[in-house]
Amino acid sequence: MREDECGNCGHDHAAANVCGVVECSKCRATPPTPVFPYASAGEIAAARDLFGTDEIEIDDGARVARAEHHVWVQAWVYVNIEEIES
Repeated sequence: MREDECGNCGHDHAAANVCGVVECSKCRATPPTPVFPYASAGEIAAARDLFGTDEIEIDDGARVARAEHHVWVQAWVYVNIEEIES
């Protein structure tokens, strides 16, 4: 099975949606959540330099989603419990 096909029916999702598929348009099965690769040391360092604060942390083992001209690096964002609405 390829990464871009439905595990249930084999339908090719690449033509349907470049960023990911909520459900297979052919059989309506929900594909598994993609596993993103680990960010490189350079990607993590850049994310920390640009966004790292006491309220935004980037782990050494952060995951990354790579695009043509940028990357999305996984981060932890601090939220004070008093700020959360029930």
